[in-house]
This record gives sequence, C-alpha cells and structure tokens, in this order.
Amino acid sequence: MSDRIMVLHDGKVQQVGTPQALYLQPANAFVASFLGHANMFSGEIIEDLSREDMISLRLEQAWLISGRVRAEVSSRLNGHAMLFCRPDDVRILPEEQPAGRRNIVPGIILHASFVGGRWRTLVKYGEKQEHIVLAFATTQPTLDAKVWLELPPELCQIVPA
Repeated sequence: MSDRIMVLHDGKVQQVGTPQALYLQPANAFVASFLGHANMFSGEIIEDLSREDMISLRLEQAWLISGRVRAEVSSRLNGHAMLFCRPDDVRILPEEQPAGRRNIVPGIILHASFVGGRWRTLVKYGEKQEHIVLAFATTQPTLDAKVWLELPPELCQIVPA
C-alpha cells in the first residue's frame, strides 16, 4: 500500500502521484492503460472551440469524438493524441442511433459474461480486429447485436499518444 506511486516506462519516469490522480488524470496513454483497463482511441487533433478544456479527435473511420484535456497535458500534444474512456463510463445503447448526443460510435456485441453484478461486455467497432471496447452493461446484452457506444465527453480524457 502506498500513498504515492511512480510509474516508469523504459526506465523513464512517466508520472508520480497518488493512486487516484494516476487513475483519473494520467499524464499519457501508457499511464492510463497501466492502472486498469482504458479504452483507447487514436486520432488526429481537431480544435473544439465550444469549450476551452475540450479537444476533438478525428478517428480513422472519420468519426469525431471529444474529451477533456487538462492544461498540463495540452502543452504536450502535437497533431495526434489518444482519447481514453474507462469501461465503467462507456454506455451501451440500443440499436437505434440516439439523436443529439456526442461521442456515439456504432458497434457489435462480441462477448458478454456476468461478473460482479454486471455484464462484462466486449464490443467491436470499425473494421479492424483490434477495435474492441470493454464496457460494463447493467442488463444482459445480446451477442452479435448492433448497438451504439456512448463515450460521455465529460468522462473521456485526451492524452499524448
């Protein structure tokens, strides 16, 4: 047990802080994935002029997704970044595309298993085999069902790739 943690990668300090700070405010993609599962989306940075603390990314599928960016992180971003969203924050929505919401990505249910009072669900998005999101559903998903993933922008973060 520790009240401060140092995360190293290839012998270089990535971040030092409390366990909660490292989990909720990682300095980069490595730290985000080091402390628990993080759904990661890589994309080209597009300015989000609606809010100072938000940035949008254009994914290779031409989808736009947005997330919060902290001031200490934004100075280290160049043309490319990662958006991460924890599995607890991903919402699985029924087949009909919801209107008026941001960060909506289409997907197909690949796997669901009941673990700890909720459904541990793997959802494939996009064309590539590695495009998989982990989400925790509250009701049993139907395998091979077409769904929409909602990645709430206020719960997603942008970090350097």
